[in-house]
Amino acid sequence: HSHTQSLGAMPAKSRRAQQSNPADGLGSSDEDVFKSVMAASEAAMRGDWRRCADCYRQGYSRSPKDGMLRYNCISGFTSVLQEQHFKASSEDLQFLQGVTKDEAASPLCRLKAAFTRGLMLWHACDREGAKRNYRKAISIYEAASSEERQRKELFTTMTGLQPTAMGPLMDEVVKDARGNLDILEARVASPSPGSARASSGSMRAKFVLPMGPHGDRAEMEKLAQYIDDDPLCQKCNHCNATPSKLNVCAGCKRAWYCSQPCQHSAWTQHKADCRKGGKFQQGDLVKITDAPEELQTTQRDAGMPDLNSTIVEIVGAVVEGDFSNWRVRILGGAVTFCLPSSSFLFWLAVGQRRAIEASSND
Repeated sequence: HSHTQSLGAMPAKSRRAQQSNPADGLGSSDEDVFKSVMAASEAAMRGDWRRCADCYRQGYSRSPKDGMLRYNCISGFTSVLQEQHFKASSEDLQFLQGVTKDEAASPLCRLKAAFTRGLMLWHACDREGAKRNYRKAISIYEAASSEERQRKELFTTMTGLQPTAMGPLMDEVVKDARGNLDILEARVASPSPGSARASSGSMRAKFVLPMGPHGDRAEMEKLAQYIDDDPLCQKCNHCNATPSKLNVCAGCKRAWYCSQPCQHSAWTQHKADCRKGGKFQQGDLVKITDAPEELQTTQRDAGMPDLNSTIVEIVGAVVEGDFSNWRVRILGGAVTFCLPSSSFLFWLAVGQRRAIEASSND
């Protein structure tokens, strides 16, 4: 899939290079904010994305309402979240909600916050929450006056920080919000959150290749196709219908159905997979969202690809009865490694996975 890139959120490497040079013309009230921006840049260079996002958020909070670097901070913060270097926390979502509701903030900042919160909720499979935030983003855009659209914000360009009119930046963000809302409301062909427009970075899950020596190619291709279609919250888990509205299973919040008859028909198979969040079973598939830095370093030293956004298989708990740490492995692999539960998201339950694998023989 291709992804539309909003002007306000440049790739991480570009941001780091551009923000490494002090900007001329900053007032004294922006000096502390600029320090936060520099700290965010330094954290990004170290690969400490949580620290990077926190510094951007701190910079935004420190900035006066008319601060020249305010949009730069919210743009940096939302870019890190959209690149999915880690799972957005409840505090991140609350901060975005606060910016969205702050009518004293610029429409561009509020629009960017609402759009990003919608994207984060979509990836958490909260379809209705995502829709509400996209609609809010659109309403903020439509309410903006011509004077507000003409107002200039400091924005990172190829030549450094430059005053840029808000209007064109707002046009780009709302285009993405409308496109994602169309997908959620089934006004266009809808693959998955993986096809959602984001300011930067690919949202698709991936398999580490080559797969492990014990993997079966047919099984892998079947699962890959299913995962690319996104089993979570995009189609009825029983009949595969794709209506504009789906109902979530109240027990696990991980299965979606178009009607009660479909839910009842699916219960015999779904019962074993109906577990509350955080409880995994051997054979479940999960998506890594925030691999520990030590593990990432080992991967890089071995010439292996980044693990983040990779689908892996649950082998079991590190300590029986303790659900905070799990042993996982690449599909078809023999080597396991340990991950805290905070570093991955549930993707596909073992029962549903086995059903898909069995269908590959049909």
